[in-house]
Amino acid sequence: MEKITVLLMCSSGMSSTIIKTNMAKAAEEMGIALSVDAKAESAVNVERDILPADIILLAPQVRYIKSDIMNKAPGKPVAVMNMQDYGLGNGKNILRTVLDTLRGHQK
Repeated sequence: MEKITVLLMCSSGMSSTIIKTNMAKAAEEMGIALSVDAKAESAVNVERDILPADIILLAPQVRYIKSDIMNKAPGKPVAVMNMQDYGLGNGKNILRTVLDTLRGHQK
C-alpha cells in the first residue's frame, strides 16, 4: 500500500500534534500507511511542506486560508477538518475525511 502524506495546518501547531497522534493510531488500526506533518500555518513553506503532501488538512480556525493554499498547490486536495472532530481530537473521523477527500479527488 502506498503511504498517504498529510500536511495538517493549524494556528499554533499545538492542538494539531494531538490530532497527528490520534490519526496515526487510527491509521495503524485500519492498516493504512500514513505520514502526518503538523505545522502552524505561519511556519509552512510551499516547496518543503505543501508540494510533497498528498492532501492538506486545515484546522477549523485557519479555514480562511483555504483558497490561498489551493492557489499555492493547484490540483492538490485541501480539506477543512470538522470542528467537533478537531475539538475532540477524533483521529479516526479526521482520517476518514482524508480518505473520502482523496477518493473524491481522484474521480
